[in-house]
Parts: sequence; structure tokens; C-alpha cells
Amino acid sequence: MNVLIIPGYGDRQDYIDRTTRNWDKRYGIKPQVYVFGWNGEANSYEEKWQRFDEKLQQLHKTAIIGISAGASVAVRALQEHPDEITKVITVCGPVHADKMNPRTLHNRFPVLERSLEHLSLKGLEAKRVMTVRPMYDQLVPIDAMVIDGAQDVRLRMVRHIPSVLLGIFGYGKTMSNFIKEQS
Repeated sequence: MNVLIIPGYGDRQDYIDRTTRNWDKRYGIKPQVYVFGWNGEANSYEEKWQRFDEKLQQLHKTAIIGISAGASVAVRALQEHPDEITKVITVCGPVHADKMNPRTLHNRFPVLERSLEHLSLKGLEAKRVMTVRPMYDQLVPIDAMVIDGAQDVRLRMVRHIPSVLLGIFGYGKTMSNFIKEQS
């Protein structure tokens, strides 16, 4: 089974590679990191999405883990390719633009703003989604991470970066079990 991990802003791959390097032996899945390219002009979002969409079309039956901003891409992939995307896991990721500070979104995260514009949760098959979120996040409001009907994993952690790290490092088994279970 294919598993893609999409990092958030900063496109940091190094910590994901280190954290998931033994997942094939431990959990029976070997994720591949896909760097979306969050840095750059907001108007380049469509090009970034098109590249990702082409990658998805090369794979069959893929699960996606979207970290932080990567959550919006993962959920959109499920919406647009429901027959090919088996599961989606969001780790500390926003999926509701209306729950984010619009000024911060526009000024600090313009590509994420564009990504969230293309996201609608209407008709989303939420049982195929797991959200992993902290008790408090100073960057992404908790209610911006929630998807009604999704399996919700609540981390005993606060703050964005430590929660992302705990989610990836400490919940690999939980995530891999969710990815492997039948819908």
C-alpha cells in the first residue's frame, strides 16, 4: 500500500524521514514524503496542486498523512479522488479557513489560504479520516482541525511543533492501524 506524507509550511522532510524510517519493520507500512512546496507565491498553488495530482494518478490505493498545512492537501485529495485515496490522517492541520485568523492566514500563509479555498468538507466520507490534534495549539485553532465524523485522536500536548512531533513519533502504530483497517 502506498502512503504519502505531506509536510507543512517549511516543507521539512528531515524529521519525517528520521521518525518514519523503521515504520516498515514496526508497522508494515513504508511512507514516502511528498514535498508540496508551500514556500512561494500564493498564485502558484494551482501549479503545486497539479504536480501533486499527477503524482496521485501514478499511484493506486494511497493513504495520505497531512502534517499541519499538508492536511488541507490530504483532505482535498480524498475529495477529488475518493476511489484512489483509502485513508487520510491530518496531524495538527487546519481544514476550516473560517476558523483561522484571516489576516494571519493571508499575510503569513498565503499558499495555505489558497489551499483552504479549494477545500469543502461537504460530502466528505469522514469515516476514512483521522484527525490528530493537541489540547491547545497557538498556531492553528483546535476547532479549525476538527472534522465531524472523523476518528479524533487527542494528544496530551500543547503547542504546534511539539504536537506535530509527538503525533508522528508517538502515534505511528495508531496511524498505521487506521491506514490498514478496512473501511
